[in-house]
Amino acid sequence: MKSGRSIFWVVVVAIFAIYILRTPLGILSSMFFMPMDKLLFISHSIPPVIMWALLGISIGLIYGSYIAIKKYKLNFKLLLTPVGILVLFISLTLLTSFINRKWFPNKGLTAAFENAYSKGILAVEKEQYGVAANYFREAYQLDSENSKLSSLATIYKKMADEKCEQYNSANKPDLKYIPNAYYNFTAALTGKFVPDVCN
Repeated sequence: MKSGRSIFWVVVVAIFAIYILRTPLGILSSMFFMPMDKLLFISHSIPPVIMWALLGISIGLIYGSYIAIKKYKLNFKLLLTPVGILVLFISLTLLTSFINRKWFPNKGLTAAFENAYSKGILAVEKEQYGVAANYFREAYQLDSENSKLSSLATIYKKMADEKCEQYNSANKPDLKYIPNAYYNFTAALTGKFVPDVCN
């Protein structure tokens, strides 16, 4: 009975801690998952979950081999095989992605980028700031080198600076969430993990 209560309170405290630290945890998560998602991208026609599953299988194969080697006291050289499979998987993924982007431009990818980009702007107009930032991150992930992203980021950065200065001059700290939202858009559009803040 006591162990059940202990587990319950551990879960409650963990949920509370995650809620309190949701912003830094979200930033840390994006620092890992966004580059990895981009690394594993081959084609818009291949669902990302498949590539993540293959990566997970490769890593699991290394971990399982390590446990088996320790348990049965095998030669650690056997670990080279699963490690080689992981290296080969990543190398082939990068090579295929490069060839696909260079010689076989994906129209579906372009359409997906335009869709995310347009929906992001529309969400800003509707003052759906969190939704807009997510769309801009998706657009950046799809085509980080698109000039539309840097152009819009420059506009939003200027707007954020102007609004920040305006609210500081008018002594309206309760409105600083607006320039902070635009700083967040700028970060999402440029792949920056930590956005600027209106002080």
